Amino acid sequence: MNFVILRTQKLKSKGAICRSTKHAFREQDTPNADPKLTPENTHIGAQSSDEAMAAVNARLPDKIRKNGVMAIEYLITASPEAMTAKSRKDQDNYFHDSLAWLKAKHGAENVVYAGIHRDEKTPHMYAYVVPIDPKGKLNARHFLGGAKALNAMQTDFAQQVGVKHDFQRGIEGSKATHQRVQSFYGQINQPQAPLTVDKERKVLKKGVFSTTVESDEEYQARIIREVNKQIQPSIEKAT
Repeated sequence: MNFVILRTQKLKSKGAICRSTKHAFREQDTPNADPKLTPENTHIGAQSSDEAMAAVNARLPDKIRKNGVMAIEYLITASPEAMTAKSRKDQDNYFHDSLAWLKAKHGAENVVYAGIHRDEKTPHMYAYVVPIDPKGKLNARHFLGGAKALNAMQTDFAQQVGVKHDFQRGIEGSKATHQRVQSFYGQINQPQAPLTVDKERKVLKKGVFSTTVESDEEYQARIIREVNKQIQPSIEKAT
């Protein structure tokens, strides 16, 4: 698969933004990140969570309605196999064009910070946008709207950015549900549970003078059944 992946999450409080940016800058424990690769991460527009929060605050209006969306967090990557198969240069070109797309959509001044994580399983870019609409109002709905607007956004991103980098849009009209950044983030980094298989030959019959164990064919068939049973949920999820 070589699909583009574009996810969004609405952040409705400064606390939520701060927690997210601390994760972005590795200012809190990140078990799924490889600390040896953390220096390879890229930060654009800020070099710490404090700087990122200052950039957000500089764009926010003085008055914010109750439950208003203060920032939109974007996560951009592609199918893991296709993403990791690209060279570092090609990955960076994809993220560069993705950031340009975000700036064209929201206005460069509203894309307050973006970064690239290379210390996790799949390289990905994330960005924080203060959703100021063309009238100068804080208005996330103008950009994300409902299902129709999200669908159009996915199509536009695939056409404007994905195709150029040999990525395609996900299947339009599929029954797959839209995932927020937080849930998707957890899934792409979730470790695969190890298989537990009894490798000892089963005793079929134990007598006083002899013991009968599984034949080669019976042993192989049992191991295959046990493995298939454990991986079936993953196969169904992937499907």
